[in-house]
Amino acid sequence: MRLFLRIGCGVLLCVILCAAEPATHTVAKGETLYSIARQHQVSVADLLRSNPGLRPEKLASGKVLQLPHP
Repeated sequence: MRLFLRIGCGVLLCVILCAAEPATHTVAKGETLYSIARQHQVSVADLLRSNPGLRPEKLASGKVLQLPHP
């Protein structure tokens, strides 16, 4: 029973930590919104919704994008 509780608590902690930290992507030189969307299996529209004010023509290397929740 104690082992079950320890495993359950460990899983719960992992779920909480994973949910608390948003997924991000740091833009590398030459990347586009389309290539980033494909890499993370999301749509360009979802990337734009997750990053208000993002302008595709001003995408620069080093910019950190928020990824949409799956």
